[in-house]
Amino acid sequence: MERRQVSLTEILYTIIITPLQLLFEFIYSISYDIVQNPVINITVLSLAVNLLVLPLYRRADVIQREARDTEQRLRPVIDHIKKTFKGDEKVMMLQIYYKEQHYNPLQSLRSIISLLLQIPFFIAAYQFLSHLTLLNGQSVGPIEDLSKPDGLLVIGTVSINLLPVLMTVINIVSSEIYTRGQPFKDKIVLYLSAAIFLVLLYDSPSGLVFYWTLNNLFSLGKNIVYIIIGRIKKTKTEEKEQGPVSKSETVLFWICATYMALLTGLLIPSSVVSSSVVDFVSVANPLNPVRYVVYTLCVASGIFIVWAGVFFLLANSKSKKIFALLMFAFAAISTVNYMLLGIDNKGHISTELEIFTRIEPDGLMMIISGTVILAIVFITFIIAKLSDKPLLTLGVAGMISLTVMGILNCTSINRDYDVFLKDISSMEQPVISLSTEGKNVVVLMLDRAIGSLVPYIFEEKSELYDEYDGFTYYPNTISFGVSTNLGSPALYGGYEYTPEKLNGRSDVLLKDKHNEALLLMPVIFSRAGYRAVTIDPPYPNYTNIGDYSIFDNYENVYAYRMEGLYNPYSKTAVEQTDSVRKWNFWGYSIFKIAPSFFKDLLYDDGDYNAIKANRQDYNADGFTFPQHYSNSSISVGINSEYLDALTAMQALTGCTEITDNSDCNFVMIDNEIPHKNNLLQCPDYSVSQNVDNTEYDAGRNLIVDGRRINLDTVLQNVQYDVNVSAYLELAKWFDYLRDNGVWDNTRIIIVADHGYNMGHFDDFILGDGFDIESVNPVLMVKDFGSTGFAVSDEFMTNADVPSLAMNGLIDDPVNPFTGNSVSSEDKNAGECHVFEAANWTVTSNNGTQFEPGNWYSVHDNIYDISNWEYLGMQ
Repeated sequence: MERRQVSLTEILYTIIITPLQLLFEFIYSISYDIVQNPVINITVLSLAVNLLVLPLYRRADVIQREARDTEQRLRPVIDHIKKTFKGDEKVMMLQIYYKEQHYNPLQSLRSIISLLLQIPFFIAAYQFLSHLTLLNGQSVGPIEDLSKPDGLLVIGTVSINLLPVLMTVINIVSSEIYTRGQPFKDKIVLYLSAAIFLVLLYDSPSGLVFYWTLNNLFSLGKNIVYIIIGRIKKTKTEEKEQGPVSKSETVLFWICATYMALLTGLLIPSSVVSSSVVDFVSVANPLNPVRYVVYTLCVASGIFIVWAGVFFLLANSKSKKIFALLMFAFAAISTVNYMLLGIDNKGHISTELEIFTRIEPDGLMMIISGTVILAIVFITFIIAKLSDKPLLTLGVAGMISLTVMGILNCTSINRDYDVFLKDISSMEQPVISLSTEGKNVVVLMLDRAIGSLVPYIFEEKSELYDEYDGFTYYPNTISFGVSTNLGSPALYGGYEYTPEKLNGRSDVLLKDKHNEALLLMPVIFSRAGYRAVTIDPPYPNYTNIGDYSIFDNYENVYAYRMEGLYNPYSKTAVEQTDSVRKWNFWGYSIFKIAPSFFKDLLYDDGDYNAIKANRQDYNADGFTFPQHYSNSSISVGINSEYLDALTAMQALTGCTEITDNSDCNFVMIDNEIPHKNNLLQCPDYSVSQNVDNTEYDAGRNLIVDGRRINLDTVLQNVQYDVNVSAYLELAKWFDYLRDNGVWDNTRIIIVADHGYNMGHFDDFILGDGFDIESVNPVLMVKDFGSTGFAVSDEFMTNADVPSLAMNGLIDDPVNPFTGNSVSSEDKNAGECHVFEAANWTVTSNNGTQFEPGNWYSVHDNIYDISNWEYLGMQ
């Protein structure tokens, strides 16, 4: 696989310019959300940016004036030396004089600091406003389109742009006022820069020129005010009276700036990616997801080290001392917010960093957050009065810790990514063999499919009753965990692989026990003469990507990957979602470290204050990626991950090979349609670029058999939609099986590894807030030759699947790894224990036991709240 090399130019651009572009978009987005008027928005942008950098320019003015004063003071003697001496003697005399006066000729460059500061801001503004799609077709007064040159003056066939001329005139007037009383040679640089900006911006979009004109007006106003109130001066004597900044305070600033860059740019994004690497990699365009960490680290370095460093370096001594201490306090506050006071998203986060079940900060949390901030600032300044050493020690220790954790995360990402590349390089076309004369057993794991949704889906799409003829639906079903790595082992391996039993075998790694579970049914069936196929098994060898080598040593066992192979939009989606993810990774990092009272503003309903219009880059088929929600009924765009899962299920027909023989086959398929959020267009539940279900949702029947379903939030609706989609798509494959004569001799089990805590049902919420829906997986079974659609209230678990699959086919099945009998007897031995892990990721739970979490017991009827009991955390 060819790996794209990132150039030094790209890195420097991301460090220096990109932070400014992000700042421009952030300000413009907030302004646009309030008032959708381009003139107002550009004006607010110009005013906000100029006010933000005003301290820089004020300090640059002081430095430039000091440089000019020094030059003027030294000029008579310098001229005398140049007139009196020649050659080496002149050079030597000048060097001696410069040394006596503590002067370096390079200090003359200070006179162009303001111009140097303008360059990166100009580049950032040019890139942002030149590509701002919101300006397309927007007219302002005589200007017809802000995305094009103004062309206000037309003489015959010649069109002249007046706005750049006006901008230049204002620039020259401002420069003249700024350099009033100075010799022409000191003014020429400013006049030259005005001419350069005229040339550069003459044919630019008028929106961009309008922005730069406003900047010049701001500069003109600033210079006039300086004349009225007098220029702000600081003599060397005044500087000395403040006292020079200590070396330790300077070091403290750079340590804390680096710490913030590591926290927001390395640790936070690498933690997100490493928790589920597979979600950030496309089979069709498998780029290393470490690129998101690299990008965010460059942006964070630009903000906290480069630009904060510019503010620090240009500050006077007194300001530098305060700046250093505030940077330490900011680092401490950010760490506390991230580690202790963050909003619990319970893993409900998309690959675009949308947090679907984000808990709103309450008043108490805001008070706590504010108190913590004040306390940290107070303690920081108290400690600094005594000694800087404790602050320096904490800063260095923090830097080392963040670096180590970030490197470990990136190492984990690269390891999983390399496994993925190796896997796809040897990937074979899946072959699902089913025979017309033998016995076929198919287990379909619909990841995160919720059992309680089935009655509502089948009532709404009544044709499904016929499509699922022969199935028995078990609504009274639980899983033993709330996530895939907790709930799927029991589904694959039976009751020996519930979280409780896995923890009980504390002498064996969780990875090895998980592998046993994945292998159990394929190995047992293959040894009984079946051709065993497993497709997209979850976490093989405990990797996010999936290490299929665990199946290599077993005869007649075949493992395939399907998800992502058949999505025709994968490459386009990767290109489009890359820019979205990069922005959102940075926005998510800032969201995580922000105090509670700023989180809503920064989160911005999952857009992190990006301008949505800039993201809607349609491809040839009219699709954009990813999907954005206006509310629970309206969305724009498509979630490519949903298409990965959808197209994989649609490909089942093409991958199915029907044989007219008596061979027996076992097939285990994991499909993630219910796990990939995507709002669909009703009533067909079809993929659409623009979804609007407002009218349909208003007329939806929410009550079935007296029980109401809540479809109020975005995620509740989205989760319902993808569940419907899974059953509709499966029905198409079932029709294919019927048409090819393998329906009656095929046993089919539809099951999920876990449910989802969506709050769909009020009667499923326990007193402590635990949602039974999170452990209520779908379970539907069609046996050989069965007919009709039936409902059974029998208490079931997804650990019954191995017994259901082997029932009547394999006598007294035995676990090939433990030697124990495979049965469902444990279910009848007493209460079942359900595990809600605080941390469910395989990257964290990689020892011999799961990390602590909440345990619940349940028996007989999951719908009876009295049958549930909280057992505590362990």
